[in-house]
Formats: sequence, structure tokens, C-alpha cells
Amino acid sequence: MTRFCALVGADGAGKSYLADQIARHLTDTGRSDVVVAAKDQPFDGGSLAAARLLGMHRLTWSYPNDEEVWAYPREYWLYQIMAWFTLFYEQEVQPALERGAIVVTDGWHFKHHARFRLAPDPNLVALADQLFARLFQPDLVLLLDTPANIAAARKAGTSKPSEHGAFDTGSGTLDPADMAAFHHAQSTALNGVLANHPATLLRMEHTITPAEALALITEARRSR
Repeated sequence: MTRFCALVGADGAGKSYLADQIARHLTDTGRSDVVVAAKDQPFDGGSLAAARLLGMHRLTWSYPNDEEVWAYPREYWLYQIMAWFTLFYEQEVQPALERGAIVVTDGWHFKHHARFRLAPDPNLVALADQLFARLFQPDLVLLLDTPANIAAARKAGTSKPSEHGAFDTGSGTLDPADMAAFHHAQSTALNGVLANHPATLLRMEHTITPAEALALITEARRSR
């Protein structure tokens, strides 16, 4: 039975937008059996755990574009990302699962796992494979197959150097051509990561509506 669904795709695929639209659709239709857990959602500042998540969010995802984050060791980013997903699952995903809800996340570790697959150091790739496998895994993956040119257009003016391959090139360029090339490499690596994952994998067009996505999730829950 499907309980945990991750919206997955390369940078600019539209995961966060679709997750937001699904959340709005759930509110409009009064459904409470599905919960959207988004990494960029506002956290309840009343708890120390939420404050910690907020602080980790700033360090992991909300750093300024002019910070040369690719200069930090990749091992640092691997452990930082692992720490984020570990705490995010414990605080935001697990409680909803325990209430019996289906949880939909705007991504999971897969995109980042794919980035580490592009690293030139085979020992780092092996370490990333080992660590990401220890995270709690979704049982349904909805993969947004978004063409590189559409992804680049969506991210125009808001992309970070990391989405242009900065960890591989060591450059802070925001050239759309670099993003398209990185999107292709990341998508190929992402397909490799998902090929060996036990979750049910459904590929979606980038034009899918929230109602269509929810129908796929509901059908998967009935058929498993």
C-alpha cells in the first residue's frame, strides 16, 4: 500500500510547483487523507526542532548565490544533506504517516544522490550510495520528465550556480547552456539511481495537473 510518495526530477523539473498545486487542490477539495510535506514550507517556530530545521534550511538550501559553496568539501555537503533529510523525515513526514495519511514530498534524496554520482571520486560515490540508502525510502516515485530547455526557462533569474554544474566545473556561471548540459547529465544519473530503487516508479509529463497526480497516487495505493 502506497504511503510515502516523492515527486522527483532534475533541477527545474517543477517538483515544488506541482507539490504546491497539489496542496492547494487538497485544500480546495477538503481532502485530509493526503499531506504535502515541502522542504520550503514554513515550519512551526514554536518548537526547538522546528527552529533547528529552519536553521539547517538556511545552511543547506537558502545560501546566497555569491557564496562559493562548491569550494567546500563534497563530503561536507553529503553529510549536511543527510542530516537535513533525516530530521525533516522525523519531524514532518513520519508524524503524518503515523496518522495514516499518504505523504507527498517535493523531492527526496534522489536528485542530490544523482549529483554525487557525477563526482570523479569513486570512493565518494560509493559513500553517497551507502548513506542515501539508509534514509527512509518512499514506496512510490513520480518522476517529472521535463525537457532541459523548459527547466532552464523556469529557473531563469532564480537558479543557483550548483544548478549549472558548479560542483563539477568549479565556476559560478549562470549560463543557460551550462544549466542545460548539467540537466542532461543529472537526468541520466537520476535514471541510474532510480533504476535500482525498489519503489514503484511512474513517469509523468511536465504538464501533469495536481488532480492527475493525485489520481496516480490513489490508484497506486489501491493496486499495491
